[in-house]
Amino acid sequence: MARFILAALSNPVNGKENECGDWYDQTHIPDMLEVPGVLSAQRFQLLRLAPSKTFHQRYLCLYNFEAENEESAKAIIEILNKQNLPLSTALAVETVALAVYKATGPEQWNEILK
Repeated sequence: MARFILAALSNPVNGKENECGDWYDQTHIPDMLEVPGVLSAQRFQLLRLAPSKTFHQRYLCLYNFEAENEESAKAIIEILNKQNLPLSTALAVETVALAVYKATGPEQWNEILK
């Protein structure tokens, strides 16, 4: 099985940051984890520690999933698109950017954590 990551960058609607976070944690991520092949999900908030003019989205959600090959990965993404998962009105949908990445090598860990 190959490993993939679906990266979803987004912003909440102004003034609805907590509502958007609650929707991700209590509704969207659990819905995504029901899709066969999706292994885990985790949300992140952008910190301006490294100079970047590229990202205007303040939030990132990474979905880890497995598939036999790129065609199978594409099928999983198509399933996600067809499921019409409910979106929150607190999510600024015009800010959403999605990208799928395929692992190019094994996951490596710090020796202390092994």
